[in-house]
Amino acid sequence: MKMLLRLLAIVLGALVVLGGGLAAYLTWVFDPNDHRDRISELVRERTGRELSIAGEVGLSVFPWLGVRVGEVALANAAGFDERPFARAGRIELRARLKPLLSGVLEVDRVVLGGFELNLERDRDGRGNWEDLATGGQPRGGQDQPTDRGPDTSLLAALTVGGIEIEAARVSWEDRRANTRHEVSQLDLSTGAIRAGQPFAVKLGIEAASTAPVLTGRADLSGEVLVAPQLAGLTIRELALRLALHGKELPGGRLEAALDSDLTIDLKANRIEAPNWVLRGFGIVASGRFEGRDLAGQPRLSGTVAIAGFNPREAMNNAGFALPPTADPAVLARASLNAAFEAGVGSAAVRDIELRLDDSVLGGELALTDLAKGAMRFALKLDGIDLDRYLPPQVVETSKDAAPTAGVATIDASGLRALDLDGRFEAGRLKVRGLHLNDVRFVVRATGGVLRIAPIEATLYEGSARGGVTLDARGKALRVEIDEALEGVAVGPLLRDLSGREERLTGRARLSAKLQASGNDADAMKRSLGGALGFRFSDGALKGVNVAQLLREAQARLKGQPVPAASGPNQTDFSELSGSVQIDGGVMRNEDLRAQSPLLRVTGKGSADLASERIDYRIGASLVGTLEGQGGAELAELRRVTVPIRVGGTFAAPAYALDVEALLSDTVRERAREQVEGKLKEALGVRTGELPKDGAADDAKGESKADAKGDAKERLREGLRGLLR
Repeated sequence: MKMLLRLLAIVLGALVVLGGGLAAYLTWVFDPNDHRDRISELVRERTGRELSIAGEVGLSVFPWLGVRVGEVALANAAGFDERPFARAGRIELRARLKPLLSGVLEVDRVVLGGFELNLERDRDGRGNWEDLATGGQPRGGQDQPTDRGPDTSLLAALTVGGIEIEAARVSWEDRRANTRHEVSQLDLSTGAIRAGQPFAVKLGIEAASTAPVLTGRADLSGEVLVAPQLAGLTIRELALRLALHGKELPGGRLEAALDSDLTIDLKANRIEAPNWVLRGFGIVASGRFEGRDLAGQPRLSGTVAIAGFNPREAMNNAGFALPPTADPAVLARASLNAAFEAGVGSAAVRDIELRLDDSVLGGELALTDLAKGAMRFALKLDGIDLDRYLPPQVVETSKDAAPTAGVATIDASGLRALDLDGRFEAGRLKVRGLHLNDVRFVVRATGGVLRIAPIEATLYEGSARGGVTLDARGKALRVEIDEALEGVAVGPLLRDLSGREERLTGRARLSAKLQASGNDADAMKRSLGGALGFRFSDGALKGVNVAQLLREAQARLKGQPVPAASGPNQTDFSELSGSVQIDGGVMRNEDLRAQSPLLRVTGKGSADLASERIDYRIGASLVGTLEGQGGAELAELRRVTVPIRVGGTFAAPAYALDVEALLSDTVRERAREQVEGKLKEALGVRTGELPKDGAADDAKGESKADAKGDAKERLREGLRGLLR
């Protein structure tokens, strides 16, 4: 046995010495540089291209079977630039010989230095790589692929000491589209790669593009674990840093950072990022991401949470200048939490919790057809003051007011493709000074028609309900409004809406059915038509004191000085009602009625919406009872209707006594009274009563004929006195 072991040791030692000697002999006798031409010829036969080996070629056999090549280049395809299709400044690759004999591929560090790849497409759409894809043969002559998958048995046993790529460059030039994209300074390094063990990866690139015009740099690092049989991989502590520069970017630059773990399962067609964090523009977003059935019908889902941030600062960081707002303190705080899912042609965001300053918006939103932009939503807002976010109001004087630049055209083309179906609720809403509560509306849009109805809200101790329709199917946009208000305190509403002292108070009941069409605001005004109905109770019309106008009328009739105004400049009423017909932008009212303890008021007239001019007549008369607003002083005018003229504009209506009409009516009334008095006097009526039948048979004993003649004579005298 000892002899056998000694003999075995001698044989093994001899084999080692012989193998080492053989390796030394091969590296000394065999010079691969002598075979450059043969290698180039083989490449030419297989690809139709020239392979030039300008650098030295070195071989090693034991204990590493390796090759080291200096500069090598593969020529470009015919008809393209003279620059090489691909080149490398240095290639180093070696594997251990002994493990390789056992079916284990153990590779030392792989080095690729100065690698360049130039991809091009000419004006005809032909790529400089297409001949390589066919192995130098026409596409119809290549072998049919087999159904066998890749043999991963050797790859599963692969061990690599590391991969190092230095200063690589890849360019893509499209002469048909006149664009160029380039990745340069590509540096890649890895740790030792062993089956079932993680290894470190570090990648850095610089990039440039002409469409869009961008330059930038990206750096990536992480720890990679390859699944058995190359079924997938896991990247732990993935870190991506991105810095881009270009005029087309907001603010001319973009800096972002992504950190996450990432799992890719090729067998299950699944990708997952359970803890991604994205930073950019001062915003930090995080969440979970999952993709399924990636090779079939991909489905994406996950969550997103954006931590509290300052929207103004974020927009400034992104290069956007926000317009000024009425309240400069708004847009200071925001955050978002939501879940999302997306598939082929659809996407949805659910469990929304969006916080902006003091407001919270919740609900869900879905794009059911991405190609058509079909949207479905259900959103609920706790409350918001929109006036704080509107531009500041600028008060222009007549001197400083700029000339009108023209009427803006209404572009309704977007409505024609709109596909909406949703509902919205808001607990509190303030807009243009109006305070609304419990706002609810449903919106639907399809086929060029947008319908918002019903619209419901409570406001100013009353309620509102109605709807709006926008029809963009024709050449001009058509608008229809159907609205009703019930029990609304109109004074506070008008005060908040106009920002000025209200001109009307009381409880309002209003109804409106209006329609208009046009492609600008002026056309809308000119075409406005429809009907309005209104009834106000227990209120006052401010800016006009009808009782004072009656005092003025009384003084003018008597030729006395006009008395000074007393009391508030308003006219109280218990009820004010009427209707308005609108045609061609002109409003007409024929049935105004107002009642108060003192007055009865009627009115009729018109108002032009285009010019905002008013032409209206009011008739005010005293009622029998003189209780109320200044009634006791006006008993003498009880039978006189005082005409009041309303003119001016919507913004500045003017009220004035119509003296001409007043005098005309008064003269006619006095003439009537005088005629009546003279007639009575001529007829001998002293008590205001007409003569009784049989008066000719009085105690004086006059005959009937004489009495009749005397009566006629007295009538003639009375008429002569009246006409003198």
